[in-house]
Amino acid sequence: MSLAFFSVTNLSQFQQLMYRPLYWFGNGSSASLDPALSLAAEPVYSNNNQTVVISLKNYKWSNGEDGHGH
Repeated sequence: MSLAFFSVTNLSQFQQLMYRPLYWFGNGSSASLDPALSLAAEPVYSNNNQTVVISLKNYKWSNGEDGHGH
């Protein structure tokens, strides 16, 4: 796509429409995590905060295909 339609200015707008974020933030005027809309469970920290585990939730793409393993 040419730079007439695609630039650093609108890149984030397109990404937001095309790819859901792993963690969804925003609830009214609060910038807090919205776990219901997030694609992953809240992270679990261990090993003195040196290790983090992020578990993906089950989800499907708009075409009905399973979201895991692709």
